[in-house]
Amino acid sequence: MTKLPRIFLGTLLTLVVLTSTFAPAAPALGNGTEEATIGDVTDPGMLPDSGFYFLKNWGRSLQLMFAASNAERAELRIRYANEDALAVKKLCATGKCEIAARHAERYELQLQNAIQNAEQARLQQGDKIADSLVSKMEQNYLRQQEVLASVLEQAPEPAQNGILTAIENSNRRMENMILAQQGQAALEQYQHQVTQQTNNMGESTRLKIQQRLQASHGQLDKPSTGTGNSQQASDNATGQNQTIQQAGQGNTQNQGGQQSPGQGPPDMNDHGNKQQGK
Repeated sequence: MTKLPRIFLGTLLTLVVLTSTFAPAAPALGNGTEEATIGDVTDPGMLPDSGFYFLKNWGRSLQLMFAASNAERAELRIRYANEDALAVKKLCATGKCEIAARHAERYELQLQNAIQNAEQARLQQGDKIADSLVSKMEQNYLRQQEVLASVLEQAPEPAQNGILTAIENSNRRMENMILAQQGQAALEQYQHQVTQQTNNMGESTRLKIQQRLQASHGQLDKPSTGTGNSQQASDNATGQNQTIQQAGQGNTQNQGGQQSPGQGPPDMNDHGNKQQGK
């Protein structure tokens, strides 16, 4: 009974390897695309427009399932994020920018999961391993963003928003991770690197990315689901409560009715958090 699952897993892994090995080679795409490399990944492998892409997903799931630790899972997900970023570039270079924009969400998810695995590795395996993962993730991420930015220069307007959203959200997650695990000085150094990299881009691409990143800077130390906005709303609610209390000093009849207006904004914030968290 135990041999059958092993045979099945072995056969499945063999299919994944064979499919990846004999997948059509990437054509020369111009603009240096054939030389695009992130970390040790030089080719994205099978693309999501392939009918056999589900085999790649199965293979990734099996690798994660048999990973010995969260540190190993983080390493795997960093590689998957590299592959997905290169897949976005390759898809758009072959005229499939809409698929590329949708696949940018998968890239963003891989990076988010890699960050979570790195945080778990810190708790389970110590600071030394976690710091090594954060450093590797930061180096790979800067290159990922450079690749995604190059896609914006050739993507049509409808596809650009999905790629910009992936850049914005993934950058915010990286900033939050660096701030939480390495502190303010490391965050400022990282932001300086991002600024230098962005300044080297074409003017149109640079302006689009800078606008998105500047909009997200106020949400540091907040989950990417929009808690930064709810914190701002909470601060506004606190100011409203103080104003109501000042206005009600000396008027004992109105003091009993001040509690209801003061409670309104937190309830709205909670509702907003639930909707944003969906």
